[in-house]
Amino acid sequence: MELPENILNMQLEAAPEQETSQPKQKENKPLLRIITEKRRGKMATIIYAEPALNDETAEGLARELKQRLAVGGSTRDGEILLQGNLKDKAIATLRQLGYKAK
Repeated sequence: MELPENILNMQLEAAPEQETSQPKQKENKPLLRIITEKRRGKMATIIYAEPALNDETAEGLARELKQRLAVGGSTRDGEILLQGNLKDKAIATLRQLGYKAK
């Protein structure tokens, strides 16, 4: 079977180029510091950021940490307070969420 001449000489159009002039921007997440201290006779884990987290971000992160670690806690002035000595578990969980934690 012979193909018609116009099909043999047909040129394919190049695919349109995708715009790659702007590299993907990574979400800048702040460095989180984690300390433990005794408050009212019980251990508490305190997480704070440099620069400080805004209240909305701190509330969302606290909610996520409290659910994953199954503990109580609160936020105040951009700091997250978790009940108990959870430093190692909090660091592991924050790293899973994409934060840098010390």
